[in-house]
Amino acid sequence: MQHRWTQLSRVAAILSIALACAPHARAGEESPLPPLTPPMTGASAPNDAAVVIGVDDYDSLVQVPFVERDAALFHSFLLDTVGVPPGHIANLHNKIPAIREKILAAVSEKAAQVGPGGRLWIYFVGHGHPWPQDGRNLALLLGKDATVETLRARSVDKDELLDAATLRPAHNAAGLGYRRA
Repeated sequence: MQHRWTQLSRVAAILSIALACAPHARAGEESPLPPLTPPMTGASAPNDAAVVIGVDDYDSLVQVPFVERDAALFHSFLLDTVGVPPGHIANLHNKIPAIREKILAAVSEKAAQVGPGGRLWIYFVGHGHPWPQDGRNLALLLGKDATVETLRARSVDKDELLDAATLRPAHNAAGLGYRRA
């Protein structure tokens, strides 16, 4: 059975500006941030799927603080607030390195799990970089193994994510939220 993809009118992502601007803990110290817990709503979204990508331990770029915590918080938000089934969420972070191939494969795999009326959630926290191409700037999401010399080759841009998920939105969005019709 063929399903048609349409774009949601709302963006399905949470921006974590507060975490990026928060004071940083020194090695061995506890985080200065208060504990965060998403609300438990009892909602159920059995046709949704998600890919949560968190890169803090880059091989040769500056580390990003609080990524593990931010990715875990968004994962909890998907489970406890949205109601996405645990088996429908792929987590790419320190234990499963978020490299280009794994990111695209996870998006493709989870897109296939989205059922009728469901939503594919793609959440990335880590380094991004603009990349000029064909008269426009691509927004690159840098993979764990990206270096200054390999930024484009080891990163993923939004269009590649959408291709991996077989989605094509009508306009750019800071977060990606799509619904299968």
